[in-house]
Amino acid sequence: MAATKAEFEFTEGHVRILLWMCDSHQDWIDAATKKIMLNGEMPSDNLMRTREGIADLKCWAFRLLDVIQEMSEDNEGDNDEDSDKQDHATTLADFGKTLEEQWSLHRSAERRSMHPLQKLRVWLLSLLR
Repeated sequence: MAATKAEFEFTEGHVRILLWMCDSHQDWIDAATKKIMLNGEMPSDNLMRTREGIADLKCWAFRLLDVIQEMSEDNEGDNDEDSDKQDHATTLADFGKTLEEQWSLHRSAERRSMHPLQKLRVWLLSLLR
C-alpha cells in the first residue's frame, strides 16, 4: 500500500508530548550519570552527547511551541482560512529550513576536545603501532 501525498500538521499536543519525552529521558540520564559518578567512574562520551542532544531537542520543541502559539494567536484575529493556511505553511517551512541549516552546521562543526584520559589513550595506542 503506497502512501500518497500526506499532510501532517504539528499541534501543541504533539510538541507537549515531545517535551514530556525529553523530560523523562533527561531524568533517566541524570540518574544514570549520578549512579556512575557515585561509583567513582566518568560517564561515557556517548551518554554526555545524548544528554546534549536531548537538551537541543527540547530547545527546538520550545521554539516550535512558540511558533505554533504565535500562529494560533494570529489566526484568531483573521477570518480568511486560505491565507491562514498559507501563512501557517510558510512559517513552518521557514522553521524547518532553519532547523536543517543549524543541524548541518552543528554536525559539521569541529568536535569538542578530548578528555585528558582519552588523549592519553590515543597517545599510548599510537606508540603501539
